[in-house]
Amino acid sequence: MTKTYCGKDCELCTQKEQLGCWGCMDDKNRIQYRTCEIANCCWKMGHEQCGTCSFRGECDKLAKRDNMANYRIAQRDAEAMKKANALRKAPFMAKWLMILFWVMIVSGIAGVLANERIELVLPALYCVASIVNTVSGIVHALILLKLSCEEVLYRKAAYCGFVVAGASLMGAIIIFLGDVSIANLGFATFILALTIVIGVLIILFLGEYYEYKAHANIVRDISEAMATKWNELWSYYVKILIALVVLLMFSSALGILGIIAALIVLILFVVVCIVKFVYVYETGKLFQGVAERKE
Repeated sequence: MTKTYCGKDCELCTQKEQLGCWGCMDDKNRIQYRTCEIANCCWKMGHEQCGTCSFRGECDKLAKRDNMANYRIAQRDAEAMKKANALRKAPFMAKWLMILFWVMIVSGIAGVLANERIELVLPALYCVASIVNTVSGIVHALILLKLSCEEVLYRKAAYCGFVVAGASLMGAIIIFLGDVSIANLGFATFILALTIVIGVLIILFLGEYYEYKAHANIVRDISEAMATKWNELWSYYVKILIALVVLLMFSSALGILGIIAALIVLILFVVVCIVKFVYVYETGKLFQGVAERKE
């Protein structure tokens, strides 16, 4: 009888060749710790076998002992399928994520230039930057729609992007056609405009959520660490955004300290946006590496 952690007899196992397993206590077979929950648990906890563990009577892992071989085979097949899926989509994802990265760079630069100070000094540059910013937003959404064939959340992010880009374009047209300011708006019109702005901001937030989660989902097959980075960055994005909104609402009551705090949080928000650019690039390079190994 070959000694095992769970007490099963290896000689009676009909799936050992299929698993490539010749006994979990064999020093040459330590790789089995990675796929067998029971062996891995005993090894980590320092037990010679499950019988020496005081929790064996209520252990969920030990309860799966008789079906552990089937579970490990299913796990191995799932990993193989995940790897094959990653190899299949790697060239496509690498290409379009890198295109997305450069579109985001252009959009970011145009967004910085499309502000009121630039308009006062260089109105022509402001006009070009505004047009480029709107167009790049539409292109961004189109790329996300292209990527949606591999991850459905990209499609939701794309639809949100189209709405935001359309609203931005309509706002630019309205401002261009006439002198629009808060002073010129009636109360009812002002409330309607405010409602529309808030609605667009909510859609913008949802679009960011879907895009972050889509990036995390799509890269998980090749890098769990990168997927975790995306989820953590989204968490930072939400926290910083909430802090920024709160500080802007109460900055007048907090005085100079509130203004300073709002500026610091605003800088952190910009940093998160820059990190997003970096993560898109890193995700694209990961897929590119997989595609090159495939070739």
